Amino acid sequence: MSMAQQIMEQLTAQQNLINQLQQQLTTLQNNPAQGPPGPQGPPGEDADLPVVNIPPQIDVAKPKIFSGDGRELSGFITACKIYLSLKMTGRLQGDQITWILSYVQGGAAESWKENIMEMIENNEDEAPAHTEELFDSLRNNFGDADEESTAVGKLRLIEQGSKSAEEHVQELKRIARDSGYEGRALIEEFKRSLSGRIRKALMEAENPPTTIRSWYERSMKLDRQWRQAKAEEEYYRRGQAKPQIRTHTPNNTFVRPQPQRQDPNVMDVDTAAGPSRGPIKCYKCGKLGHMAKNCWSKAPARDV
Repeated sequence: MSMAQQIMEQLTAQQNLINQLQQQLTTLQNNPAQGPPGPQGPPGEDADLPVVNIPPQIDVAKPKIFSGDGRELSGFITACKIYLSLKMTGRLQGDQITWILSYVQGGAAESWKENIMEMIENNEDEAPAHTEELFDSLRNNFGDADEESTAVGKLRLIEQGSKSAEEHVQELKRIARDSGYEGRALIEEFKRSLSGRIRKALMEAENPPTTIRSWYERSMKLDRQWRQAKAEEEYYRRGQAKPQIRTHTPNNTFVRPQPQRQDPNVMDVDTAAGPSRGPIKCYKCGKLGHMAKNCWSKAPARDV
């Protein structure tokens, strides 16, 4: 067989393959879209495969590196729990523990992590088998030794200050959970911590709040209303201010006041008096700017 015949056969085979692919593509395009799957029949060679709905992925923030600072421990544990519940459900406890330890770095926490890893590798009884046991170990080593007493001290000193009521309420709730305060004692601490204007308005209301929840909700609502009114008042004040024309010079900056509008019904004395006169001239010395009776010149008065 010659080289030309081989090339022709190859071209023919490729053309046939192209034709087959085009036919398959046309068949797929002409077929109607499949509807939702019906009830499944008995399994067999022609049985439809089950449809698996995969939920969309959720972006979750990872925890910050924990280096042993007790003030950051609560936030670190909370961030780890959120990530584990959304991203690592179904994973082995060992994998979850290792993942948590990967975010413990530096400072005193580094030595603690090495001890935990060594206990896990040696299958020691004290090694944490669950994530909660690992969190308890973190609290025992880096948490507050007397968390309740510390929280009580913070609760007695907290004040709203310049914070919004929403910020203040959330901070007080976090402290109150660890302090053990509830009921009337918690209400009194919250009342004391509020700004004077909010506390006075709520206590003088026709129906003052009686539960800690109603104190939270009504204080936040009242604070939002006050801040909104203050913002609107500032907006209206700026809108009513008259614009000033500023003139800049090489050495300083000064404001040129706007000319005041006069009442159109008021008589303009200067205009009614006729044309303005020239500068005053002294009849004694002949100079401008003063009268003869105020002249300091010793020369005799000139004849007019």
